[in-house]
Amino acid sequence: MSNAKPARIFTFSDVAVYITPDNEKIVEWSLHPRFEFKSVNIQFYVEQSRSSGEWTRLNPDDPITNMCVYLDETKYRCSHDNDVYYRVIANDGTCEYTSRPAHTMGQMPKQDILIARDILRREYMRMRKTPAGTHGYLLRRREHGAKCETCTDFDTEEPLGSFCEECYGTGFKRGYYNAIAYYMDLSPSATKRDVEAPFSLQDNQARNARCIAFPRINTYDIWVHGSANLRYVIRSISHAAEMRGVPLVYGPVELRVLPVSDIAYLVPMDQRDEQAYESSSECVADSQQGWRQGITHDEVW
Repeated sequence: MSNAKPARIFTFSDVAVYITPDNEKIVEWSLHPRFEFKSVNIQFYVEQSRSSGEWTRLNPDDPITNMCVYLDETKYRCSHDNDVYYRVIANDGTCEYTSRPAHTMGQMPKQDILIARDILRREYMRMRKTPAGTHGYLLRRREHGAKCETCTDFDTEEPLGSFCEECYGTGFKRGYYNAIAYYMDLSPSATKRDVEAPFSLQDNQARNARCIAFPRINTYDIWVHGSANLRYVIRSISHAAEMRGVPLVYGPVELRVLPVSDIAYLVPMDQRDEQAYESSSECVADSQQGWRQGITHDEVW
């Protein structure tokens, strides 16, 4: 008798984002033909987010029915890394089902997607199942949003100091997005002690790391060691693996340990977002983040 487990059927089989020459975003999705909804009246909602940030529902009062496409005409102020993501929510009246996040870096043929998924699956399993991976948390630095009113200069709109407890030196309110679980393959640390004014001894430990490019990270993001109570700042990022211009694996990533006096140690791991959409459905797990789903749920790893 076979011991094979039945294949798990997910709600969405594909979510794709295309950018038109007019900078309009077309979000298309398809449902798994064998997934069974509890009702025939399905409503779709589209949500947008920055990398590892909170999700904003774009059509809360205008759900999509009888269609699997959405046009977002909003012109976003993107960083140089183009960190805009979309996801789709299917609501059958009793439950909400969330798709994986899809980015705007372009799409790949199905054969290349399968190869990329296998590369990521092997990399992720190596970090989770072997001593190579170190469990930690990623704090993505905010580069957009409401300006800090406490320490921001009126004329330049730049933060005046790095010890503000409202923006934590970023110039934007709340400073960082909520922490998400994030594995790193750390190299042995290198110690470089130096005396800096005013006559203090600092140990500027530097480490290189390797990690999966989901969600994408940026310089000056913070990685928190899962068990050592250390916080590292990301100083440089290189791509170890790409496919059709889309990064799959980062490496080496240069990490610098922060001194315990740095204000980064005061950044909370979870901050309540008063403007975030709150779902009334009990079926939506992790509705405000959903980033781990992209590498552990929908990819079937």
